Amino acid sequence: RDPGISLAYGVNFAASGAVSVVGTFFTLWIVTYGTTQGGLTSAGALAKAGMIMGISQIMGLVASPIFGVLSDKIGRVRTVSLATGLTALVFFCSLLIINPLQGGMILLGLFVGFTQISGLIAGGALVAQRAPEAVRGSVMGFYGFCGALGIMLAFLLGGWLFDRWMFQGPFVLVAVLCAGVALWSLVVDRILKRKAE
Repeated sequence: RDPGISLAYGVNFAASGAVSVVGTFFTLWIVTYGTTQGGLTSAGALAKAGMIMGISQIMGLVASPIFGVLSDKIGRVRTVSLATGLTALVFFCSLLIINPLQGGMILLGLFVGFTQISGLIAGGALVAQRAPEAVRGSVMGFYGFCGALGIMLAFLLGGWLFDRWMFQGPFVLVAVLCAGVALWSLVVDRILKRKAE
């Protein structure tokens, strides 16, 4: 019944999928391309992937406090809009990468690392604010369940897209999910504004 809580469930679904895709398919993309088309050994491809993943994770640490502060400064729902919109944009940019062994992949890794965690921070702040005290445990439990569903979808459908469509398939999947949540958050923002008036 609370559109803000429903939105938080959607954010956790999409954001958990984003984190899973980065953790699994970013490395797999580099290693698969490096060993099949890039002329690298498995060890060399893994080393390249490890370097980019390290950069990505550092950017995640930088983003966490930023989106926490934004949740307090501009509001929870608007931070969700910003986080999911940026995530959608950055993950769609994976389509611009033809050779993941070149410098563009490092740039993508920077932005992917920055945005991947943003939805989890924004969604967590939103659900913590809106969950009624009497049913807080139930709300948080279902919030976690939605995240688990997002991880399952990212692994199952993302893996199928990686094999059957293109290496960027899992990233496009997350981009579509996050774009949908970003649009949803704009609607929720209007609803909550009307209720507050």
